[in-house]
Amino acid sequence: MEGFLKNIKDADHAWVTCPVPQWLIWVVCQSSCRTNRVPLVAALTTICDDILPLFIEKYPNDTRLTTAVEKARALIAGTGTLQDLQQACKTAQVVVNELRGQPLAPVAMAITSLAMWAVPLPTENTNPRKLITADKFQQPVDTCEHAAIARLTILNEPKKRSFARYCDIIRANIPQPKPPT
Repeated sequence: MEGFLKNIKDADHAWVTCPVPQWLIWVVCQSSCRTNRVPLVAALTTICDDILPLFIEKYPNDTRLTTAVEKARALIAGTGTLQDLQQACKTAQVVVNELRGQPLAPVAMAITSLAMWAVPLPTENTNPRKLITADKFQQPVDTCEHAAIARLTILNEPKKRSFARYCDIIRANIPQPKPPT
């Protein structure tokens, strides 16, 4: 990481070359998420789509985590309800508790973090497109971290490779934030 920080030329270069999805999320939450969280939720659902097959392979008849991802996607698309997502979030948390200490637990934790963050805060007047404060980025960070841990634990994939994959997903879903002027 030190080499990355030393070689940053400007904000554009940093956005394109950043190797850590958590840093990209922080930048996004400092800027565009203040008015529109949809692109980040879309990126996080894509990240969860990446690890969901790990759970489905072992539990093909258990749709609880799939439902949580689908309900988050539906809410930001305007086709789902807040109540459906809240219920899916609670159900995903049950899966986290059931899998605690098992290799698949990080999959459930990543998806639960996504579902929790996609639910608007009470101060947001239940509008999923708004995020009032930029300090509410822990769950998106947790989604990436747990997803990378899942790929490491189950697929033996180095975190660096997962992080590169998730940075690409974030950049593909979110326009580069403009630096403050």
